[in-house]
Amino acid sequence: MTVQLISIGNSANDGTGSDPRSAGVIMNDNTLRLDRRAGRANVRPTLLRDGDSKTSEPFYGFQWANSRFPMNIRAGLAVAGGAIGGSGTAATQNGSINNLLWPARLSAMKADVLARTTAGQIVDMILTIGTNDMSGVTGAGALSSETVIANISKYFREFRASGGRTLWLMSVDPRDTVSDVKLAAYNAAYKLFAASTEGVRYIDTTPYLIDPLDSTGCLGSTGAAQFSSMDSVGLHCSSYGTYLKSFAVEKAFRSFYEPLDIIGMDAADALDDTNAPRGNILSRTTGGLTGLGRTTRIGGTDSTTKNDTSSVTGTPPLGYTMTGTLSGTMNIAFSLVTCPKLKAYIGTGAPGDFTGVAITFSGTPSANGEFSMSRFVLTPAYGTTLIELATLFECDNLSGNFGIIVKPQNYSGPDTNGLTLGGGQGANDQLPTLNGLFNPRLIMEPTTATNTGAGLIMRWRAGVPMSGSLILIGISMKAELPLPAVPA
Repeated sequence: MTVQLISIGNSANDGTGSDPRSAGVIMNDNTLRLDRRAGRANVRPTLLRDGDSKTSEPFYGFQWANSRFPMNIRAGLAVAGGAIGGSGTAATQNGSINNLLWPARLSAMKADVLARTTAGQIVDMILTIGTNDMSGVTGAGALSSETVIANISKYFREFRASGGRTLWLMSVDPRDTVSDVKLAAYNAAYKLFAASTEGVRYIDTTPYLIDPLDSTGCLGSTGAAQFSSMDSVGLHCSSYGTYLKSFAVEKAFRSFYEPLDIIGMDAADALDDTNAPRGNILSRTTGGLTGLGRTTRIGGTDSTTKNDTSSVTGTPPLGYTMTGTLSGTMNIAFSLVTCPKLKAYIGTGAPGDFTGVAITFSGTPSANGEFSMSRFVLTPAYGTTLIELATLFECDNLSGNFGIIVKPQNYSGPDTNGLTLGGGQGANDQLPTLNGLFNPRLIMEPTTATNTGAGLIMRWRAGVPMSGSLILIGISMKAELPLPAVPA
Protein backbone atom coordinates (compact mmCIF):
# COMPACT_ATOMS: atom_id res chain seq x y z
CA MET A 1 0.00 0.00 0.00
CA THR A 2 1.29 3.46 -0.91
CA VAL A 3 0.13 6.52 1.00
CA GLN A 4 1.20 9.95 -0.16
CA LEU A 5 2.52 12.27 2.52
CA ILE A 6 0.26 15.30 2.54
CA SER A 7 2.17 18.40 3.63
CA ILE A 8 0.35 21.58 4.51
CA GLY A 9 2.48 24.72 4.34
CA ASN A 10 3.31 26.66 7.50
CA SER A 11 1.55 29.78 6.24
CA ALA A 12 -1.30 28.08 4.43
CA ASN A 13 -3.94 25.48 5.00
CA ASP A 14 -4.17 24.00 1.53
CA GLY A 15 -0.54 23.77 0.48
CA THR A 16 -0.82 26.69 -1.94
CA GLY A 17 0.71 29.36 0.28
CA SER A 18 -2.54 31.29 0.73
CA ASP A 19 -5.12 31.10 3.48
CA PRO A 20 -8.73 31.50 2.23
CA ARG A 21 -10.01 32.54 5.66
CA SER A 22 -10.01 36.04 7.04
CA ALA A 23 -9.34 34.60 10.52
CA GLY A 24 -5.90 33.52 9.33
CA VAL A 25 -5.35 30.69 11.84
CA ILE A 26 -2.22 28.73 10.91
CA MET A 27 -3.13 25.22 9.79
CA ASN A 28 -0.50 22.55 10.42
CA ASP A 29 0.57 20.16 13.14
CA ASN A 30 2.26 23.03 14.99
CA THR A 31 -1.10 24.79 15.26
CA LEU A 32 -1.66 23.98 18.93
CA ARG A 33 1.81 25.22 19.94
CA LEU A 34 1.54 28.32 17.75
CA ASP A 35 -1.96 29.08 19.01
CA ARG A 36 -0.59 29.14 22.55
CA ARG A 37 2.31 31.36 21.54
CA ALA A 38 -0.18 33.78 19.96
CA GLY A 39 -2.28 33.84 23.12
CA ARG A 40 -5.02 31.57 21.73
CA ALA A 41 -4.69 28.84 24.36
CA ASN A 42 -8.06 29.69 25.88
CA VAL A 43 -9.91 29.65 22.55
CA ARG A 44 -12.24 26.65 22.68
CA PRO A 45 -11.94 24.52 19.55
CA THR A 46 -15.23 23.50 17.96
CA LEU A 47 -15.44 19.72 17.53
CA LEU A 48 -17.78 18.79 14.67
CA ARG A 49 -18.73 15.27 13.63
CA ASP A 50 -19.42 13.66 10.27
CA GLY A 51 -19.84 10.20 8.82
CA ASP A 52 -22.50 7.50 8.68
CA SER A 53 -25.13 6.28 11.16
CA LYS A 54 -22.37 5.54 13.68
CA THR A 55 -21.30 9.19 13.78
CA SER A 56 -22.88 9.79 17.17
CA GLU A 57 -21.01 6.92 18.84
CA PRO A 58 -17.60 8.59 19.28
CA PHE A 59 -19.48 11.70 20.43
CA TYR A 60 -21.07 9.69 23.24
CA GLY A 61 -17.65 8.21 23.92
CA PHE A 62 -16.28 11.74 24.09
CA GLN A 63 -19.03 12.68 26.55
CA TRP A 64 -17.90 9.89 28.86
CA ALA A 65 -14.26 10.92 28.47
CA ASN A 66 -15.02 14.62 28.93
CA SER A 67 -17.12 13.93 32.01
CA ARG A 68 -14.18 12.15 33.68
CA PHE A 69 -11.50 14.54 32.43
CA PRO A 70 -13.04 17.84 31.21
CA MET A 71 -11.29 19.29 28.17
CA ASN A 72 -11.40 22.69 26.49
CA ILE A 73 -13.61 21.68 23.55
CA ARG A 74 -16.93 22.95 22.25
CA ALA A 75 -18.66 19.73 21.18
CA GLY A 76 -22.02 18.35 20.18
CA LEU A 77 -22.72 19.53 16.63
CA ALA A 78 -22.96 17.50 13.44
CA VAL A 79 -21.49 19.30 10.45
CA ALA A 80 -24.03 20.80 8.04
CA GLY A 81 -25.23 18.26 5.49
CA GLY A 82 -23.31 15.42 7.14
CA ALA A 83 -23.77 12.47 9.49
CA ILE A 84 -25.94 10.49 7.06
CA GLY A 85 -26.92 6.94 7.93
CA GLY A 86 -26.08 4.34 5.30
CA SER A 87 -23.43 6.48 3.67
CA GLY A 88 -19.92 5.60 2.57
CA THR A 89 -16.96 7.54 1.25
CA ALA A 90 -17.76 7.59 -2.47
CA ALA A 91 -18.92 10.51 -4.63
CA THR A 92 -22.05 8.58 -5.66
CA GLN A 93 -25.52 8.27 -4.17
CA ASN A 94 -26.88 5.23 -2.35
CA GLY A 95 -30.49 5.57 -3.43
CA SER A 96 -31.43 8.92 -1.94
CA ILE A 97 -28.45 8.89 0.45
CA ASN A 98 -25.56 11.21 -0.33
CA ASN A 99 -22.18 9.60 0.25
CA LEU A 100 -19.27 11.51 1.77
CA LEU A 101 -17.90 13.00 -1.47
CA TRP A 102 -21.28 13.63 -3.13
CA PRO A 103 -20.84 17.24 -4.35
CA ALA A 104 -23.79 18.77 -2.47
CA ARG A 105 -22.82 17.09 0.80
CA LEU A 106 -19.15 18.03 0.42
CA SER A 107 -20.09 21.64 -0.38
CA ALA A 108 -22.29 21.86 2.72
CA MET A 109 -19.42 20.66 4.91
CA LYS A 110 -17.00 23.13 3.35
CA ALA A 111 -19.42 26.04 3.75
CA ASP A 112 -20.09 25.20 7.41
CA VAL A 113 -16.38 24.90 8.27
CA LEU A 114 -15.48 28.04 6.33
CA ALA A 115 -18.19 30.07 8.05
CA ARG A 116 -17.01 28.95 11.48
CA THR A 117 -13.31 29.53 10.83
CA THR A 118 -13.96 32.89 9.21
CA ALA A 119 -15.78 33.83 12.42
CA GLY A 120 -12.63 32.95 14.38
CA GLN A 121 -13.40 29.42 15.54
CA ILE A 122 -10.80 26.66 15.56
CA VAL A 123 -12.58 23.71 13.92
CA ASP A 124 -11.69 20.05 14.39
CA MET A 125 -13.66 17.09 13.05
CA ILE A 126 -14.36 13.49 14.09
CA LEU A 127 -15.00 11.33 11.03
CA THR A 128 -16.70 7.94 11.47
CA ILE A 129 -16.97 6.22 8.10
CA GLY A 130 -16.17 2.95 6.34
CA THR A 131 -18.51 0.28 7.67
CA ASN A 132 -20.86 0.64 4.69
CA ASP A 133 -17.94 0.70 2.25
CA MET A 134 -16.76 -2.65 3.64
CA SER A 135 -20.18 -4.29 3.23
CA GLY A 136 -20.95 -2.79 -0.17
CA VAL A 137 -24.17 -0.94 0.67
CA THR A 138 -23.05 2.50 -0.48
CA GLY A 139 -24.41 2.39 -4.03
CA ALA A 140 -20.85 1.93 -5.27
CA GLY A 141 -20.38 -1.68 -4.19
CA ALA A 142 -17.78 -2.84 -1.68
CA LEU A 143 -14.68 -0.67 -1.84
CA SER A 144 -11.09 -1.61 -1.18
CA SER A 145 -9.22 0.03 1.67
CA GLU A 146 -7.08 1.79 -0.97
CA THR A 147 -10.11 3.48 -2.52
CA VAL A 148 -11.56 4.43 0.84
CA ILE A 149 -8.32 6.07 1.95
CA ALA A 150 -8.15 8.00 -1.32
CA ASN A 151 -11.70 9.25 -0.75
CA ILE A 152 -10.97 10.25 2.85
CA SER A 153 -7.83 12.01 1.66
CA LYS A 154 -9.91 14.16 -0.69
CA TYR A 155 -12.39 14.92 2.09
CA PHE A 156 -9.51 15.95 4.35
CA ARG A 157 -8.03 18.27 1.72
CA GLU A 158 -11.39 20.00 1.29
CA PHE A 159 -11.81 20.27 5.07
CA ARG A 160 -8.40 21.90 5.44
CA ALA A 161 -8.90 24.19 2.46
CA SER A 162 -12.02 25.48 4.23
CA GLY A 163 -10.00 26.29 7.36
CA GLY A 164 -10.40 23.10 9.38
CA ARG A 165 -7.53 22.14 11.66
CA THR A 166 -7.47 18.49 12.75
CA LEU A 167 -9.32 15.45 11.40
CA TRP A 168 -9.82 12.68 13.96
CA LEU A 169 -10.30 9.46 11.99
CA MET A 170 -12.13 6.76 13.92
CA SER A 171 -11.29 3.11 13.36
CA VAL A 172 -13.98 0.97 11.74
CA ASP A 173 -15.96 -1.16 14.19
CA PRO A 174 -16.65 -4.89 13.92
CA ARG A 175 -19.74 -5.85 11.94
CA ASP A 176 -21.43 -9.24 11.81
CA THR A 177 -21.58 -9.28 7.99
CA VAL A 178 -17.91 -8.37 7.45
CA SER A 179 -14.91 -10.63 8.00
CA ASP A 180 -12.38 -9.75 10.66
CA VAL A 181 -9.67 -9.94 7.98
CA LYS A 182 -11.28 -7.16 5.96
CA LEU A 183 -11.85 -5.10 9.09
CA ALA A 184 -8.19 -5.41 10.03
CA ALA A 185 -7.14 -4.35 6.52
CA TYR A 186 -9.30 -1.21 6.68
CA ASN A 187 -7.99 -0.18 10.07
CA ALA A 188 -4.37 -0.84 9.11
CA ALA A 189 -4.88 1.50 6.15
CA TYR A 190 -6.51 4.14 8.36
CA LYS A 191 -3.64 3.99 10.81
CA LEU A 192 -1.00 4.35 8.09
CA PHE A 193 -2.90 7.21 6.44
CA ALA A 194 -2.99 9.16 9.69
CA ALA A 195 0.66 8.45 10.44
CA SER A 196 1.61 9.72 6.97
CA THR A 197 -0.65 12.76 6.83
CA GLU A 198 -0.09 15.99 8.66
CA GLY A 199 -3.28 17.09 10.44
CA VAL A 200 -4.90 13.63 10.64
CA ARG A 201 -5.00 11.65 13.88
CA TYR A 202 -6.23 8.09 14.27
CA ILE A 203 -8.32 6.81 17.18
CA ASP A 204 -8.20 3.03 17.47
CA THR A 205 -11.12 1.61 19.43
CA THR A 206 -10.70 -2.00 18.33
CA PRO A 207 -8.79 -3.13 21.47
CA TYR A 208 -11.89 -2.12 23.45
CA LEU A 209 -14.52 -3.62 21.12
CA ILE A 210 -12.97 -6.84 19.83
CA ASP A 211 -12.45 -10.02 21.82
CA PRO A 212 -9.56 -11.98 20.26
CA LEU A 213 -10.93 -15.22 21.76
CA ASP A 214 -14.39 -14.74 20.22
CA SER A 215 -14.83 -16.23 16.73
CA THR A 216 -17.20 -13.42 15.75
CA GLY A 217 -14.71 -10.79 16.90
CA CYS A 218 -17.22 -8.75 18.89
CA LEU A 219 -16.59 -8.35 22.60
CA GLY A 220 -19.28 -10.16 24.54
CA SER A 221 -21.20 -11.56 21.58
CA THR A 222 -21.03 -15.08 22.98
CA GLY A 223 -20.94 -14.03 26.61
CA ALA A 224 -23.32 -12.16 28.87
CA ALA A 225 -25.60 -10.05 26.69
CA GLN A 226 -25.48 -7.04 28.98
CA PHE A 227 -21.74 -6.65 28.41
CA SER A 228 -21.62 -6.80 24.63
CA SER A 229 -19.89 -3.93 22.82
CA MET A 230 -22.32 -4.05 19.88
CA ASP A 231 -26.09 -4.02 19.55
CA SER A 232 -28.24 -7.06 18.78
CA VAL A 233 -27.78 -6.70 14.99
CA GLY A 234 -24.00 -6.44 15.25
CA LEU A 235 -23.73 -3.07 13.51
CA HIS A 236 -23.94 -0.20 15.99
CA CYS A 237 -22.31 0.11 19.36
CA SER A 238 -24.41 -0.54 22.42
CA SER A 239 -24.37 2.00 25.23
CA TYR A 240 -21.75 -0.22 26.82
CA GLY A 241 -19.77 -0.06 23.57
CA THR A 242 -19.75 3.75 23.54
CA TYR A 243 -18.61 3.65 27.17
CA LEU A 244 -15.69 1.46 26.08
CA LYS A 245 -14.92 3.79 23.15
CA SER A 246 -14.49 6.63 25.62
CA PHE A 247 -11.19 5.24 26.86
CA ALA A 248 -9.67 5.38 23.37
CA VAL A 249 -11.05 8.88 22.81
CA GLU A 250 -9.76 10.04 26.19
CA LYS A 251 -6.23 8.80 25.53
CA ALA A 252 -6.15 10.59 22.16
CA PHE A 253 -7.72 13.84 23.31
CA ARG A 254 -5.88 14.27 26.61
CA SER A 255 -2.60 14.59 24.74
CA PHE A 256 -4.01 17.25 22.42
CA TYR A 257 -6.60 19.44 24.15
CA GLU A 258 -6.12 21.57 27.23
CA PRO A 259 -7.74 20.34 30.44
CA LEU A 260 -10.51 22.23 32.20
CA ASP A 261 -11.39 22.34 35.85
CA ILE A 262 -14.78 20.95 36.82
CA ILE A 263 -17.68 23.38 36.93
CA GLY A 264 -18.07 24.05 40.63
CA MET A 265 -21.82 24.83 40.62
CA ASP A 266 -21.66 27.69 43.09
CA ALA A 267 -25.18 28.44 44.36
CA ALA A 268 -24.46 32.18 44.17
CA ASP A 269 -23.74 31.88 40.43
CA ALA A 270 -27.24 32.79 39.29
CA LEU A 271 -28.56 34.51 36.17
CA ASP A 272 -29.57 38.14 36.63
CA ASP A 273 -30.49 39.94 33.41
CA THR A 274 -28.77 43.15 34.49
CA ASN A 275 -26.00 42.26 36.90
CA ALA A 276 -25.10 38.65 36.01
CA PRO A 277 -26.07 37.87 32.38
CA ARG A 278 -23.59 34.99 32.27
CA GLY A 279 -24.91 33.36 35.45
CA ASN A 280 -26.50 29.92 35.76
CA ILE A 281 -29.93 30.07 34.13
CA LEU A 282 -31.26 27.25 36.34
CA SER A 283 -30.27 29.25 39.47
CA ARG A 284 -32.30 32.31 38.43
CA THR A 285 -34.63 33.54 41.17
CA THR A 286 -38.09 31.95 40.81
CA GLY A 287 -40.83 31.97 43.41
CA GLY A 288 -38.57 33.81 45.81
CA LEU A 289 -35.94 31.07 45.67
CA THR A 290 -32.53 31.30 44.05
CA GLY A 291 -29.44 29.12 43.61
CA LEU A 292 -31.45 25.99 42.69
CA GLY A 293 -29.06 24.97 39.93
CA ARG A 294 -26.81 23.93 42.81
CA THR A 295 -28.74 21.11 44.49
CA THR A 296 -28.32 21.43 48.25
CA ARG A 297 -31.98 21.25 49.27
CA ILE A 298 -34.82 18.78 48.86
CA GLY A 299 -38.51 19.62 48.66
CA GLY A 300 -39.26 19.15 44.95
CA THR A 301 -42.25 17.38 43.43
CA ASP A 302 -42.62 13.63 42.89
CA SER A 303 -45.09 13.04 40.03
CA THR A 304 -44.08 9.48 39.16
CA THR A 305 -46.53 6.63 38.60
CA LYS A 306 -45.84 3.69 40.91
CA ASN A 307 -46.86 0.18 39.89
CA ASP A 308 -46.56 -3.08 41.85
CA THR A 309 -44.78 -2.35 45.16
CA SER A 310 -42.44 0.34 43.83
CA SER A 311 -41.99 3.48 45.89
CA VAL A 312 -40.25 6.83 46.32
CA THR A 313 -38.78 7.89 49.65
CA GLY A 314 -38.17 11.59 50.28
CA THR A 315 -38.49 14.27 47.62
CA PRO A 316 -36.44 15.42 44.60
CA PRO A 317 -34.21 18.52 44.84
CA LEU A 318 -36.06 21.77 45.55
CA GLY A 319 -37.38 23.31 42.34
CA TYR A 320 -37.34 20.04 40.38
CA THR A 321 -40.23 17.77 39.31
CA MET A 322 -39.75 14.03 38.77
CA THR A 323 -41.92 12.12 36.29
CA GLY A 324 -41.86 8.56 34.97
CA THR A 325 -43.19 5.09 35.82
CA LEU A 326 -41.72 2.81 38.47
CA SER A 327 -42.47 -0.90 38.69
CA GLY A 328 -41.66 -4.13 40.53
CA THR A 329 -39.91 -3.71 43.87
CA MET A 330 -37.94 -0.67 42.74
CA ASN A 331 -37.39 2.14 45.24
CA ILE A 332 -35.85 5.57 44.71
CA ALA A 333 -34.80 7.43 47.85
CA PHE A 334 -33.71 11.09 48.06
CA SER A 335 -31.52 12.42 50.84
CA LEU A 336 -29.01 15.19 51.56
CA VAL A 337 -25.45 13.88 51.83
CA THR A 338 -21.86 15.09 51.82
CA CYS A 339 -20.15 14.51 48.46
CA PRO A 340 -16.91 12.70 49.35
CA LYS A 341 -15.48 12.65 45.83
CA LEU A 342 -16.14 16.36 45.29
CA LYS A 343 -14.53 17.14 48.64
CA ALA A 344 -11.48 15.04 47.75
CA TYR A 345 -11.21 16.71 44.32
CA ILE A 346 -11.27 20.24 45.71
CA GLY A 347 -9.20 19.38 48.78
CA THR A 348 -10.32 17.94 52.09
CA GLY A 349 -9.10 21.02 53.95
CA ALA A 350 -10.95 23.44 51.68
CA PRO A 351 -13.87 25.40 53.13
CA GLY A 352 -17.30 25.11 51.57
CA ASP A 353 -20.52 23.18 51.50
CA PHE A 354 -20.05 19.80 49.82
CA THR A 355 -23.73 18.89 50.13
CA GLY A 356 -25.54 17.13 47.29
CA VAL A 357 -28.81 15.29 46.77
CA ALA A 358 -28.29 11.52 46.74
CA ILE A 359 -30.61 9.50 44.48
CA THR A 360 -30.33 5.96 45.85
CA PHE A 361 -31.75 2.93 44.02
CA SER A 362 -32.81 -0.47 45.32
CA GLY A 363 -35.01 -3.33 44.18
CA THR A 364 -35.79 -4.77 40.75
CA PRO A 365 -38.11 -3.19 38.15
CA SER A 366 -40.62 -5.41 36.36
CA ALA A 367 -40.72 -3.24 33.22
CA ASN A 368 -38.31 -1.09 31.25
CA GLY A 369 -38.55 2.53 32.34
CA GLU A 370 -36.92 5.80 33.24
CA PHE A 371 -37.46 8.90 35.31
CA SER A 372 -36.98 12.50 34.25
CA MET A 373 -36.23 15.11 36.88
CA SER A 374 -36.65 18.57 35.33
CA ARG A 375 -36.44 22.24 36.25
CA PHE A 376 -37.85 25.10 34.12
CA VAL A 377 -37.19 28.83 34.40
CA LEU A 378 -38.09 31.94 32.43
CA THR A 379 -35.12 33.39 30.60
CA PRO A 380 -34.29 36.08 28.07
CA ALA A 381 -34.64 35.19 24.38
CA TYR A 382 -31.09 34.24 23.46
CA GLY A 383 -31.61 33.93 19.73
CA THR A 384 -28.58 32.16 18.27
CA THR A 385 -26.33 32.69 21.31
CA LEU A 386 -24.63 29.43 22.25
CA ILE A 387 -25.62 27.86 25.57
CA GLU A 388 -23.46 25.46 27.57
CA LEU A 389 -25.28 22.78 29.53
CA ALA A 390 -23.20 21.11 32.24
CA THR A 391 -23.91 18.65 35.02
CA LEU A 392 -21.89 17.66 38.05
CA PHE A 393 -22.60 14.44 39.93
CA GLU A 394 -20.96 11.58 41.80
CA CYS A 395 -21.62 7.89 41.36
CA ASP A 396 -21.27 5.57 44.33
CA ASN A 397 -21.46 1.90 43.24
CA LEU A 398 -24.28 2.70 40.81
CA SER A 399 -25.27 -0.65 39.30
CA GLY A 400 -28.05 -1.86 37.00
CA ASN A 401 -28.10 1.47 35.17
CA PHE A 402 -29.04 1.67 31.48
CA GLY A 403 -28.40 5.33 30.87
CA ILE A 404 -27.74 8.79 32.24
CA ILE A 405 -28.96 11.68 30.10
CA VAL A 406 -29.18 15.41 30.75
CA LYS A 407 -31.71 16.84 28.34
CA PRO A 408 -32.17 20.54 27.55
CA GLN A 409 -35.72 21.73 27.03
CA ASN A 410 -37.04 24.09 24.32
CA TYR A 411 -33.80 24.19 22.36
CA SER A 412 -32.94 23.15 18.84
CA GLY A 413 -29.73 21.39 17.93
CA PRO A 414 -28.35 18.52 20.05
CA ASP A 415 -30.98 17.47 22.54
CA THR A 416 -29.07 15.11 24.81
CA ASN A 417 -26.03 15.48 26.99
CA GLY A 418 -25.99 11.74 27.29
CA LEU A 419 -23.72 9.11 28.70
CA THR A 420 -25.76 6.56 26.77
CA LEU A 421 -27.45 6.11 23.43
CA GLY A 422 -31.12 6.91 22.95
CA GLY A 423 -33.79 4.39 22.03
CA GLY A 424 -34.86 1.29 23.90
CA GLN A 425 -32.98 -0.25 26.79
CA GLY A 426 -31.52 -3.35 25.15
CA ALA A 427 -29.83 -5.96 27.33
CA ASN A 428 -26.45 -4.99 25.86
CA ASP A 429 -26.96 -1.34 26.86
CA GLN A 430 -26.31 -2.07 30.54
CA LEU A 431 -23.46 0.02 31.90
CA PRO A 432 -20.87 -1.33 34.34
CA THR A 433 -20.91 -0.35 37.98
CA LEU A 434 -20.02 3.36 38.09
CA ASN A 435 -17.94 5.19 40.66
CA GLY A 436 -16.38 8.64 40.54
CA LEU A 437 -16.99 12.31 39.85
CA PHE A 438 -18.57 13.14 36.47
CA ASN A 439 -18.93 16.54 34.80
CA PRO A 440 -20.45 16.09 31.29
CA ARG A 441 -21.13 19.25 29.27
CA LEU A 442 -22.65 20.13 25.92
CA ILE A 443 -22.83 23.19 23.67
CA MET A 444 -26.28 23.99 22.25
CA GLU A 445 -27.41 26.34 19.51
CA PRO A 446 -30.76 27.57 20.87
CA THR A 447 -33.98 28.91 19.42
CA THR A 448 -35.64 31.99 20.86
CA ALA A 449 -37.60 30.05 23.47
CA THR A 450 -37.91 31.86 26.81
CA ASN A 451 -39.28 29.03 28.97
CA THR A 452 -36.17 26.91 29.25
CA GLY A 453 -34.93 24.10 31.40
CA ALA A 454 -33.04 20.85 31.73
CA GLY A 455 -33.89 17.36 32.90
CA LEU A 456 -31.82 14.53 34.37
CA ILE A 457 -32.97 11.18 32.97
CA MET A 458 -31.98 7.76 34.34
CA ARG A 459 -33.00 4.46 32.75
CA TRP A 460 -33.54 0.87 33.88
CA ARG A 461 -34.53 -2.50 32.42
CA ALA A 462 -37.01 -5.14 33.52
CA GLY A 463 -35.51 -7.84 35.70
CA VAL A 464 -32.17 -6.08 36.27
CA PRO A 465 -31.66 -5.14 39.96
CA MET A 466 -30.62 -1.56 40.69
CA SER A 467 -28.41 -0.44 43.53
CA GLY A 468 -26.07 2.35 44.56
CA SER A 469 -26.43 6.11 44.29
CA LEU A 470 -26.04 9.08 42.01
CA ILE A 471 -25.36 12.26 44.00
CA LEU A 472 -26.55 15.26 42.01
CA ILE A 473 -24.42 18.32 42.81
CA GLY A 474 -25.87 20.66 40.23
CA ILE A 475 -26.97 21.45 36.67
CA SER A 476 -25.81 24.58 34.88
CA MET A 477 -26.97 26.38 31.75
CA LYS A 478 -24.99 29.47 30.72
CA ALA A 479 -25.07 31.77 27.72
CA GLU A 480 -21.81 32.29 25.84
CA LEU A 481 -22.37 36.03 25.45
CA PRO A 482 -19.89 38.15 23.45
CA LEU A 483 -17.51 40.37 25.35
CA PRO A 484 -18.63 43.99 25.81
CA ALA A 485 -17.25 46.73 23.61
CA VAL A 486 -14.03 48.34 24.80
CA PRO A 487 -14.65 51.94 25.99
CA ALA A 488 -13.23 54.67 23.77
